[in-house]
Amino acid sequence: MPTSDRPRVGHLQEQPSLLHHLLATKCEEADAAEAVLLEALRLAGIVLPSVGVDRAAGRRSGFYLVDLGSARPDVVAQLAAVIRLGVEARSAKPVGATA
Repeated sequence: MPTSDRPRVGHLQEQPSLLHHLLATKCEEADAAEAVLLEALRLAGIVLPSVGVDRAAGRRSGFYLVDLGSARPDVVAQLAAVIRLGVEARSAKPVGATA
């Protein structure tokens, strides 16, 4: 993560504070989650062009969220189909099927 993207909590401290360390860790977790999602989407042949970590909100609130952005309806339908296949594979029966 570039130095400019890391949360800044006070410029006068020589060593980062516990809060700074916690925020940096949360930001790194969001970056990792974003990377995992983008790789899964790539494997499925799906592109969500607006995916990204909301760093500004994270610095304000301490909650670094992965913003999925906007997508065309056909891309959303494709994503839903891939999720459904994954759910069916986990449960070993079609979603919505009765016992």
